[in-house]
Amino acid sequence: MFKKILVPLDGSTFSEAVLPYVVELARAHQADVELFCVSVITLPLYPLESPIEFEALVREEERQIRGYLDEQAAKLSGQGVAVTTAVGRGSVPEAILNRASAIKADLIAMSTHGRSGISRWLMGSVADRVLHGAHVPVLLVRPEEMRH
Repeated sequence: MFKKILVPLDGSTFSEAVLPYVVELARAHQADVELFCVSVITLPLYPLESPIEFEALVREEERQIRGYLDEQAAKLSGQGVAVTTAVGRGSVPEAILNRASAIKADLIAMSTHGRSGISRWLMGSVADRVLHGAHVPVLLVRPEEMRH
């Protein structure tokens, strides 16, 4: 039985493909859902005038992420799901695994972009790293557009 479901999103429609499944699971198990997005802004290669300028960039990205997460949370709330949101920083797989542990998630539910071969080797696979590093079940959903 699931009581807390962590749902990593990246702002793409691919990542959102897991949401209908999450709604059904949350309803069936009366589980709480946390939508989570990781800020991946990194230090620019060119020099900034000050560290304050970089921190302002990070805060602006996080503000945009929070707006996105709030929109998604409103959709789930409208379907009767108890939902919270959070923003993380750092390595995406590591941030997801750390967040799952911090909130004592019973399940991580996420979409996979379905890359394979060289593309997966070059880009890595967040889903693969989460799957192999998680201490709780991981539900992976492959978006319909990727199944062909």
